Amino acid sequence: MKQIVSIILSLLMSNAVVSQTINNNTPIQFSFNESLNCENYGFKGVNYHFTKGIEGEALFLKSINQEFNNLKLQGLSIDGTTSFTIQFWVNTTSSKPTVLISQKEFKNKGISSQKNKGWVLYNSGGTLGWSIGSGKRRLNYERDNGDKMPLSNGIWHQITMTYEKELSEVRLYYDGLNVAIYKMSFDFFNNNPIIIGSQENSFDYDNEILPEIKNGVNQLQTLVDEFNKLKLENVTEDEFFSLIVDPEELYIRKLKIGKLKSDSLRKQKLKILKEVIKVHKNLYYNPYTVTQNHELTALKPINKIYYLKNGKVHINKYFANLFGEKERLYPSNFSIDNLVFWRQSLLPETILNSYNKHKLNKVQTQKEEEKKDTITVGVWNIWHGGTHFTINKDGWDSRIRIANILKKENVDIILMQETYSSGDFIAAELGYYFATTSDWDYCSQGSNISILSRYPIKELEVSKDTEFMNISVKIEIDQNQQIYAMSNWYGMSSFPLVYDFHKEKFDKADDIPILFGGDFNAVPHTDSGNSEASVKMLKNGFKDSYRELHPNYKKFPGYTH
Repeated sequence: MKQIVSIILSLLMSNAVVSQTINNNTPIQFSFNESLNCENYGFKGVNYHFTKGIEGEALFLKSINQEFNNLKLQGLSIDGTTSFTIQFWVNTTSSKPTVLISQKEFKNKGISSQKNKGWVLYNSGGTLGWSIGSGKRRLNYERDNGDKMPLSNGIWHQITMTYEKELSEVRLYYDGLNVAIYKMSFDFFNNNPIIIGSQENSFDYDNEILPEIKNGVNQLQTLVDEFNKLKLENVTEDEFFSLIVDPEELYIRKLKIGKLKSDSLRKQKLKILKEVIKVHKNLYYNPYTVTQNHELTALKPINKIYYLKNGKVHINKYFANLFGEKERLYPSNFSIDNLVFWRQSLLPETILNSYNKHKLNKVQTQKEEEKKDTITVGVWNIWHGGTHFTINKDGWDSRIRIANILKKENVDIILMQETYSSGDFIAAELGYYFATTSDWDYCSQGSNISILSRYPIKELEVSKDTEFMNISVKIEIDQNQQIYAMSNWYGMSSFPLVYDFHKEKFDKADDIPILFGGDFNAVPHTDSGNSEASVKMLKNGFKDSYRELHPNYKKFPGYTH
């Protein structure tokens, strides 16, 4: 953990409450009172009936003999060409993953399906799941702590998704409250119909192995064969893991030469390994064969699924089936009511009011807190998603441990790095707002940097040039207090781009205070390091919060790893 610091807020700023009117943008509403139609639009399908809804009747989809059933809506596109809002109520007792509504091809939850053009909202293990893709890129909200914000408890829940085209921003809402915000730098336009329910998938998950896992066997066998052509001793079963992590290092080790010669070779590009390296790089594009260093590759699917025996790569069918099951979607089993589409992005206040209109246990405000003159901020690189310990393998979940530490320290805002698909899980454990952005999807792990906040996130800003490295949000502490929080992850060569992008905010920091922290891969110059960022930030009026509390860097070096 990098640091947990306490920041004193000394500036107050009024914030006008904004209201929203629909104007001429008439919503398209399906009330499902004995009908699948709304004006000129209508869903078509079979194996459905009507049941008691949140008001009046609702549409109920349930599979017969485990066959897939869904309803399609032609002629209405909610495809990102304009801003939009989708809202509906859902009721189910099933925690099996199933699509609720989509406008994309989404026959399973695998990364390839997530990348397909379009959007989808689904039941993921009893809670909300969401995915949006461009064909090559993706963003997704999916977590396995379904006891937080549940969908499968037999109670009606309201789900809302908004897309603001001008901001390239998606917001997800659960029961009237905004739980996640995503900045996108890609287009998701497509011509697919809107579909309620899961799409048919003929793949036999009980008896077949995923095509990507099968392809992985061929890729890894090619890697083994190319390496064995180097006329050294063939790769042994014990060396297979070393080969998939770092073939160059294995080659040098098998040469059995002295340390000086080995060190010299490591500094060179070995032409003899050209074909081996080419094959190895292609492993990156398959989520089941992607690798990193030894410690992290040990946690990845490739280490569990594949093994070498007598020179041939084999599949461990037990783990292959487990990973296949994680992608699986089941036939529909839920009720849906009051499905509404707007061609504009509704404001949080409007969405909250629409929820309160139907629920007796009304939510008064978005997590209203008592006014505070101090907040606690955590800066934490959780190291590749913090998923190093699991219930099944170790008896405890390291993501839960992260959340518990944050609770113990009463951290209000977390500037997180190497979030990698765990930020939504941790935010749900804390009951916090979550914001992130599309980026490189490094090693198919999801987004890198994020911000978690006890207080509502009003704005999210990201530069396309540094979306892997920096994210900025405006947080509303209360109606009279706002603050900017910026999470960072990069080397010093990228700092000038980040600084220039936010310079206008920095120049006006007397109006709205700024929290700027992260993993800079550099030690501040005040701690005898060579960080260019610390030089410029301190020169321009920022304070090193930890050093304000602990000036002696030798006695208090700070927490790190």
